[in-house]
Amino acid sequence: MKHVKSLICIFMGCLLFTGCGPQTSSNNAENNEELTQFRTEVDTFCDHIRSLDQQINSIDTTKEGFETELMSDLDKLQSEFYEFSQKDFPTDYDYLEDLADEAKDYMTTAVDAFRDVYTNPDYTEAMMDAQYEYATENYSRAYKRITVILTFLNGEVDADATVGTKAE
Repeated sequence: MKHVKSLICIFMGCLLFTGCGPQTSSNNAENNEELTQFRTEVDTFCDHIRSLDQQINSIDTTKEGFETELMSDLDKLQSEFYEFSQKDFPTDYDYLEDLADEAKDYMTTAVDAFRDVYTNPDYTEAMMDAQYEYATENYSRAYKRITVILTFLNGEVDADATVGTKAE
Protein backbone atom coordinates (compact mmCIF):
# COMPACT_ATOMS: atom_id res chain seq x y z
CA MET A 1 0.00 0.00 0.00
CA LYS A 2 1.18 3.47 -0.79
CA HIS A 3 0.50 4.73 2.74
CA VAL A 4 2.97 2.46 4.50
CA LYS A 5 6.06 4.35 3.40
CA SER A 6 4.43 7.60 4.52
CA LEU A 7 3.59 6.12 7.90
CA ILE A 8 7.14 5.00 8.43
CA CYS A 9 8.41 8.46 7.46
CA ILE A 10 6.04 10.03 9.96
CA PHE A 11 7.41 7.83 12.74
CA MET A 12 10.95 8.72 11.79
CA GLY A 13 10.17 12.42 11.48
CA CYS A 14 8.41 12.62 14.83
CA LEU A 15 11.10 10.91 16.83
CA LEU A 16 12.78 13.77 18.61
CA PHE A 17 13.25 12.27 22.02
CA THR A 18 16.76 13.22 22.98
CA GLY A 19 17.55 14.46 26.41
CA CYS A 20 14.03 13.66 27.54
CA GLY A 21 14.37 13.92 31.29
CA PRO A 22 13.39 17.07 33.12
CA GLN A 23 16.25 19.36 34.01
CA THR A 24 15.69 20.94 37.38
CA SER A 25 17.50 21.91 40.52
CA SER A 26 15.78 21.89 43.87
CA ASN A 27 17.09 21.87 47.40
CA ASN A 28 14.27 19.71 48.72
CA ALA A 29 15.55 16.12 49.04
CA GLU A 30 12.08 14.56 48.71
CA ASN A 31 11.34 16.71 45.67
CA ASN A 32 14.71 15.75 44.16
CA GLU A 33 13.94 12.06 44.67
CA GLU A 34 10.52 12.48 43.07
CA LEU A 35 12.03 14.36 40.14
CA THR A 36 14.81 11.78 39.73
CA GLN A 37 12.25 8.97 39.64
CA PHE A 38 10.13 10.89 37.17
CA ARG A 39 13.17 11.62 34.99
CA THR A 40 13.89 7.88 34.90
CA GLU A 41 10.30 7.15 33.89
CA VAL A 42 10.39 9.75 31.12
CA ASP A 43 13.71 8.40 29.84
CA THR A 44 12.25 4.89 29.81
CA PHE A 45 9.25 6.14 27.83
CA CYS A 46 11.59 7.78 25.32
CA ASP A 47 13.70 4.62 25.02
CA HIS A 48 10.61 2.54 24.32
CA ILE A 49 9.45 4.98 21.66
CA ARG A 50 12.87 4.86 20.00
CA SER A 51 12.79 1.07 19.99
CA LEU A 52 9.31 1.01 18.45
CA ASP A 53 10.46 3.47 15.83
CA GLN A 54 13.29 1.11 14.88
CA GLN A 55 10.89 -1.83 14.71
CA ILE A 56 8.45 0.06 12.51
CA ASN A 57 11.22 1.24 10.21
CA SER A 58 12.47 -2.32 9.82
CA ILE A 59 9.11 -3.70 8.65
CA ASP A 60 9.38 -5.19 5.18
CA THR A 61 6.37 -3.65 3.47
CA THR A 62 6.78 -5.92 0.47
CA LYS A 63 5.89 -8.98 2.53
CA GLU A 64 2.35 -10.18 2.51
CA GLY A 65 0.76 -9.66 5.89
CA PHE A 66 3.08 -6.84 6.98
CA GLU A 67 -0.03 -5.10 8.32
CA THR A 68 -0.16 -7.53 11.26
CA GLU A 69 3.34 -6.59 12.35
CA LEU A 70 2.65 -2.91 11.79
CA MET A 71 -0.53 -2.99 13.85
CA SER A 72 1.24 -4.87 16.62
CA ASP A 73 3.87 -2.14 16.80
CA LEU A 74 1.22 0.57 16.70
CA ASP A 75 -0.63 -1.16 19.54
CA LYS A 76 2.61 -1.14 21.56
CA LEU A 77 3.03 2.55 20.79
CA GLN A 78 -0.51 3.21 21.96
CA SER A 79 0.23 1.28 25.15
CA GLU A 80 3.36 3.37 25.79
CA PHE A 81 1.35 6.58 25.45
CA TYR A 82 -1.28 5.18 27.82
CA GLU A 83 1.32 4.24 30.41
CA PHE A 84 2.96 7.66 30.11
CA SER A 85 -0.41 9.35 30.67
CA GLN A 86 -0.81 7.35 33.89
CA LYS A 87 2.42 8.72 35.38
CA ASP A 88 2.09 10.90 38.43
CA PHE A 89 3.86 14.08 37.38
CA PRO A 90 5.83 15.86 40.09
CA THR A 91 4.04 18.82 41.67
CA ASP A 92 6.17 21.30 39.74
CA TYR A 93 4.88 19.77 36.49
CA ASP A 94 1.25 18.96 37.36
CA TYR A 95 0.10 21.40 34.72
CA LEU A 96 1.48 19.03 32.03
CA GLU A 97 -0.61 15.99 33.02
CA ASP A 98 -3.57 17.06 30.89
CA LEU A 99 -1.29 17.19 27.84
CA ALA A 100 -0.17 13.62 28.55
CA ASP A 101 -3.82 12.55 28.71
CA GLU A 102 -4.55 14.34 25.45
CA ALA A 103 -1.52 12.72 23.80
CA LYS A 104 -2.83 9.31 24.84
CA ASP A 105 -6.31 10.09 23.49
CA TYR A 106 -4.94 11.32 20.17
CA MET A 107 -2.67 8.29 19.83
CA THR A 108 -5.58 5.95 20.57
CA THR A 109 -7.64 7.64 17.86
CA ALA A 110 -4.70 7.50 15.45
CA VAL A 111 -4.04 3.80 16.00
CA ASP A 112 -7.74 2.98 15.58
CA ALA A 113 -7.80 4.94 12.32
CA PHE A 114 -4.60 3.30 11.05
CA ARG A 115 -6.15 -0.07 11.86
CA ASP A 116 -9.09 0.84 9.66
CA VAL A 117 -6.76 1.87 6.83
CA TYR A 118 -4.73 -1.34 6.91
CA THR A 119 -7.34 -3.91 7.82
CA ASN A 120 -10.75 -2.79 6.55
CA PRO A 121 -11.39 -4.63 3.28
CA ASP A 122 -14.53 -2.59 2.58
CA TYR A 123 -12.68 0.72 2.25
CA THR A 124 -12.40 2.27 -1.17
CA GLU A 125 -9.17 4.06 -2.07
CA ALA A 126 -10.81 7.43 -1.32
CA MET A 127 -12.01 6.20 2.07
CA MET A 128 -8.55 4.87 2.86
CA ASP A 129 -6.98 8.20 1.91
CA ALA A 130 -9.39 10.15 4.11
CA GLN A 131 -8.96 7.77 7.04
CA TYR A 132 -5.18 7.84 6.64
CA GLU A 133 -5.20 11.65 6.72
CA TYR A 134 -7.36 11.55 9.86
CA ALA A 135 -4.99 9.05 11.46
CA THR A 136 -1.86 11.04 10.67
CA GLU A 137 -3.43 14.25 11.98
CA ASN A 138 -4.25 12.58 15.29
CA TYR A 139 -0.81 10.99 15.37
CA SER A 140 0.82 14.40 14.84
CA ARG A 141 -1.29 15.94 17.60
CA ALA A 142 -0.25 13.19 20.01
CA TYR A 143 3.43 13.74 19.29
CA LYS A 144 3.07 17.53 19.44
CA ARG A 145 1.78 17.23 22.99
CA ILE A 146 4.66 14.98 23.96
CA THR A 147 7.08 17.45 22.37
CA VAL A 148 5.61 20.31 24.39
CA ILE A 149 5.79 18.24 27.59
CA LEU A 150 9.43 17.32 26.99
CA THR A 151 10.32 20.91 26.18
CA PHE A 152 8.84 22.19 29.43
CA LEU A 153 10.40 19.34 31.42
CA ASN A 154 13.76 20.43 30.07
CA GLY A 155 13.16 23.93 31.42
CA GLU A 156 12.55 25.48 28.03
CA VAL A 157 9.54 27.16 26.48
CA ASP A 158 8.24 25.59 23.30
CA ALA A 159 8.17 28.11 20.47
CA ASP A 160 4.78 26.66 19.53
CA ALA A 161 3.37 26.11 23.00
CA THR A 162 -0.04 27.20 21.82
CA VAL A 163 -1.31 23.63 21.82
CA GLY A 164 -5.00 23.82 22.51
CA THR A 165 -7.08 21.28 24.31
CA LYS A 166 -9.32 18.66 22.72
CA ALA A 167 -12.07 21.27 22.56
CA GLU A 168 -10.06 23.20 19.94
